Amino acid sequence: MKNIYILPMLLFSIFSFGQLTVVLENDFQAEEALEGYTLINNDGLTPTEGLEVFEENAWYVGYNTQNEEEKYVVSTSSYDPAGQSDDWLITPMVSLGTESKISYKALPTDQNKKDGYQILVSTTGTEIEDFEEVYSIDEAEYGWQELEHSLAAYDNMDVYIAFRNNSTDKFLLLIDDIKVETIPNDDDTDDGDDTDDGDDTDDTDDGDDTDDGDDTDDGDDTDDGDNTTSISENEIKGFSLYPNPVKDIFTIKADVNIEKIEIVNNLGQIIFYKEINMLISAININNLTSGIYQVKIYTENAIGSYRIYKH
Repeated sequence: MKNIYILPMLLFSIFSFGQLTVVLENDFQAEEALEGYTLINNDGLTPTEGLEVFEENAWYVGYNTQNEEEKYVVSTSSYDPAGQSDDWLITPMVSLGTESKISYKALPTDQNKKDGYQILVSTTGTEIEDFEEVYSIDEAEYGWQELEHSLAAYDNMDVYIAFRNNSTDKFLLLIDDIKVETIPNDDDTDDGDDTDDGDDTDDTDDGDDTDDGDDTDDGDDTDDGDNTTSISENEIKGFSLYPNPVKDIFTIKADVNIEKIEIVNNLGQIIFYKEINMLISAININNLTSGIYQVKIYTENAIGSYRIYKH
């Protein structure tokens, strides 16, 4: 029996530290920490007594009973009758630049029956047959271990990364603080400059001729922001949108609650709408065609508009 759970939205954060950029990070503290991940229970085995939660869950978010704020993802290889686990935790798609790497923490909870695991990468999708191994260990070291592996072989590719518990008759495996870092591809950001449609609209200075262009002059003001082009009426405190240009997924983040988002095409039609009600969220636009779109962000006291480039 194979159970596959695909959670449609992703909650993650992206921060820049000089050249190296965090393009996916998850400490599993958020309420919907597994949104956007694909979970596959491919073994169909029956967990031992007391681990019934794994009958339907390949992985789930657990916590330290002595400190409920300490959360992580957990899988098991303890079955009755004994057998080999085949449980997959697959990240959302991540766009890599160069010098890419993944880091995380791992812990087998029983020092006498230490789980092992694999890390695998796919460049095509989330089917099991799409993945190839990049790291494997038969028995992970007991105690929290911080590990890091190169993903340079997949530089400049869109990838999915899987953690697979493939242990036989062990106990529990905990994973925490997953982070993928890369140096963004300059070519992507150069494309945004090449398609400097903000300048093109300056050439068609019709807005200035009708003097209503003062309203759209806000677009000129935000031509200075190469990556997040703001054409907004109001400033949203602490707002950021990245990456831009975007291929499939971009993140919106603010210091105030984001109530909803709309995406508008060049005909003024609303082609995407979602209620957010959080400070950070990832938006998947892989079904949109390449082009320039207006993103409208709504908070309690402000509405902001931003131009994105989909390539």
